[in-house]
Amino acid sequence: MKINFYHNNQSNLTKKAISIIKNFIENEGFVLNDNKDISVYLGLNNDNIIQKSIREYALSICDVEQGYTVRAGKGEDGMDVVICAKDEQGILYGAVDFCNKYLGRYMWRAGHNDIMKSDFFQKVNSESLPEWRTTSFPSIPRRAIWTWGHVVYDYKRFIDNMVMLKLNELVLWNDHVPLNASEIVDYAHKNGIKVIWGYAWGWDVDCAQNDITDEYLRKVQESVISKYVNDYKNKGDGIYFQSFTELHVEEINGKCIASVVTDFVNDTSRKLLEITPDLEIQFGLHATSVKNHLDSFTKLDSRVRIVWEDCGAFPYSYDPFDIDSFDSTMLFTDKLLSLRENERFGAVLKGQTNLDWRSFSHLNKSDRIGECDIEFIKDRASQKAKLWKVIQSYWVQNGDVARKLIQKIATNKHAVVEMLVEDGCFEYNINPSTALCAEYAWNPNRSHEEILGEVSAYPCVKSN
Repeated sequence: MKINFYHNNQSNLTKKAISIIKNFIENEGFVLNDNKDISVYLGLNNDNIIQKSIREYALSICDVEQGYTVRAGKGEDGMDVVICAKDEQGILYGAVDFCNKYLGRYMWRAGHNDIMKSDFFQKVNSESLPEWRTTSFPSIPRRAIWTWGHVVYDYKRFIDNMVMLKLNELVLWNDHVPLNASEIVDYAHKNGIKVIWGYAWGWDVDCAQNDITDEYLRKVQESVISKYVNDYKNKGDGIYFQSFTELHVEEINGKCIASVVTDFVNDTSRKLLEITPDLEIQFGLHATSVKNHLDSFTKLDSRVRIVWEDCGAFPYSYDPFDIDSFDSTMLFTDKLLSLRENERFGAVLKGQTNLDWRSFSHLNKSDRIGECDIEFIKDRASQKAKLWKVIQSYWVQNGDVARKLIQKIATNKHAVVEMLVEDGCFEYNINPSTALCAEYAWNPNRSHEEILGEVSAYPCVKSN
């Protein structure tokens, strides 16, 4: 059996799409009846190769950014696959879902000889595969993972796994800029993923240790701007910051945190935007210290994206079993969405693996990240396996509340959803809960049961 690819595009994303399909078919030992060939046609909607296939198979094209149309089924001499899209990211995501959602259900599973020899699997592979047509596009335009950089153990595998979940943004928080920051950005861009660098604006583990005096804020601002210019300018696609709001009090030394931080962020962001006018600035805002003073943020510069954290129950909560106050959490999210209506909105969703703060210590210098030995990663993944198993069980049970929240967030056309996945060896195993949340962000307008059943069959997902 041969796999033939037909395309007029040599872009990195088309090459990645071809690589994903080719590697999947070859690595999984997928074979068509009578060893017939597979012909894969990839391209933009207006490509001449695609236009011919559109006419031949009467395809309905998708004209939404990142969306795609896929047709798989019988061709003249074997199997024909058509993947077309408005943009190159759509081609890539069509290839991902062709493997995950279609081929994944019919592949031979290596290492399961007792199943492979059953009549069921023999029958599936001895008959023509069913025709499959689908058109899909994202409800949330920007779908991200948020993590501390030093617990990304293999940045290339990490990014590769993000692609398999149709994620397109990576927020990396660091004490110091990684020495290989440019290499990470370059690899991410080749895979259609933007990199947002995170660093503190007057925030630390104990962010109430300083009085927020004018002099203190002036020094913080100077540090913030210096760090951006020296470390992050021309590296990546934006910056993410937090600024003394991760507290359970509303004031520091009699000063309203919400009011002070709004003025501080406006002034600091204005100076950064004078340096880089199109800079993406994400303000990681913890609701715990400002929830009763939301009106302050109506004055925030519209060019700054608020990314809300700690806004109530799961999926804002670290604990995926914490759903008792979910109804009030949904009402609070309504307030946040209406606060700056139709402007840049974001949310950090948790309930997966996170840092063990009992043993955490800050790094004292820059270093290369994401280049650990595979044996270290395997050992680390085995340590996390039991934790992931428990997390997975709660997502199966409570995932529908996350779906409903994401469905609400999707009413903002400029939204970003950032999944916090820290120190879980995502580069080694894509766990079902992460895949489930990613699929909610792609399309939450289906039932939890349907999405769970679909994601559970993804060949790239490894249950613990």
